Amino acid sequence: MDLLTGHRYSVASYGIAAAYVGWLLRQYGAEVAHETALDPEDIGAFLGQDATFGARPHIVVAPGGTLITDVSVTPETREQMARIAEKARVIWITPWGLESSWAERPATDLLLQAAGGWMSAVGEPGREPVGPPGAQVQFVGGLFAAIAALREFVSHGEPAARAGLIDVPLVETVAGTTIYDAIAFQYLGNVRERVGNRFAATQATLATLACKDGHVGLHAALYRQWVQLCKLVGHPELPSDARFANGVDRGANVAALDEYLLPWFAKRTRWEAYHELQRHRIPASGHPTMPEVLDSPQLAARDSWKTVTTPAGRTYRVPGPPARAQASTSRATRSPAETGPWLDGCLRVVDLSMGWAGPMVPLNLAAFGADVIKVESHTHFDWWRGSRPPGDDPALAIHEHSHVFNAVNRGKRGITINLRAPEGAALAKRLIATADVVVENYAGGIMEKLGLDYETLSAANPGLIMLRL
Repeated sequence: MDLLTGHRYSVASYGIAAAYVGWLLRQYGAEVAHETALDPEDIGAFLGQDATFGARPHIVVAPGGTLITDVSVTPETREQMARIAEKARVIWITPWGLESSWAERPATDLLLQAAGGWMSAVGEPGREPVGPPGAQVQFVGGLFAAIAALREFVSHGEPAARAGLIDVPLVETVAGTTIYDAIAFQYLGNVRERVGNRFAATQATLATLACKDGHVGLHAALYRQWVQLCKLVGHPELPSDARFANGVDRGANVAALDEYLLPWFAKRTRWEAYHELQRHRIPASGHPTMPEVLDSPQLAARDSWKTVTTPAGRTYRVPGPPARAQASTSRATRSPAETGPWLDGCLRVVDLSMGWAGPMVPLNLAAFGADVIKVESHTHFDWWRGSRPPGDDPALAIHEHSHVFNAVNRGKRGITINLRAPEGAALAKRLIATADVVVENYAGGIMEKLGLDYETLSAANPGLIMLRL
């Protein structure tokens, strides 16, 4: 894709984090001068595509350019980065942060996972903590560094790169992905417990459950999904059972609940259970093996895999870019006369997303100065505000007090619009016509039913960027 055509970056990668930044930028059309210490016969075959390989990558960048590196923190590299940062922008991915007393200490992914909070609540109750596999810390750090590398797109007219030094501590990127746990503790004093195959002690139907040939991921988080699940497993009476009246009660009686759930799963394969759950609008996943991932019909249809060849002639299938450009129009900018309810001099973002993954996008844009307006309906508000089952005391509804909602929607403004009403849809179109970006993560086909598809919106706003999750 050519989204970053004309943008140039220099990458000196000693590990996966900086290499992943270089790979991401290159996938979207940027010109990346990349020298890496990764093994070209291993992960370097993936992340080092078109890179130069060497044990000690040279740390150089043209004046006014941008350098991304994860070189170790030492007195010598501090001095070197300071000199470069006088004339170019430097994004330095470090383990513990340059201002930390631990700045020059070594680190592993396991240490960073523990220090950043990932491991405290993962594993079986009473057992040792469990960390995620692979180099996830490095990839998450690379994502945050890539956001920093693209910050000039947020403010209109900002130069392509400003000289200076940006520190991206890996331990903070880990902490940055545990937002709702940190916020829950501050709001409620709650510390997440280890609950084995459950997501949380109060979420018994967010679980990984055994079936005939493996495991299924179940995500019946909403009340209507819980009711549908009970009907599906043959026990429609469970919502009226006092032991399972709410999430806290279901969590406290999870062993009793499993006596109803597990027999249903045990009679079905992963994919049989997955399709039945999905047909009843209960989010679920059949946990695939790695060969099944590589042979996935869905990923094949999307052309998700690319082939790389190592210097020794070995071939690997590796992932392609994680986002795709589905359509494009001219790069025309909006008319200055189309002011709308926006703050001056900011990137304009309409946020139609809900939950976690969608709102994280405008959250990051808002952190860099974008003006974000979140659109909800008073009848279909963001489910992370908190909702109650029928018959519950309305006073228990948390709405504006939801720690998870507030965590990913801070820095935004809000408006309620009934998108199903003609007047509401028209109002939304007026707002989007004056925006730079619109983000949505509704179920497939919803935007088309509302008349808010890309073709309609871009006809009124040719410069619009539409992100669909």
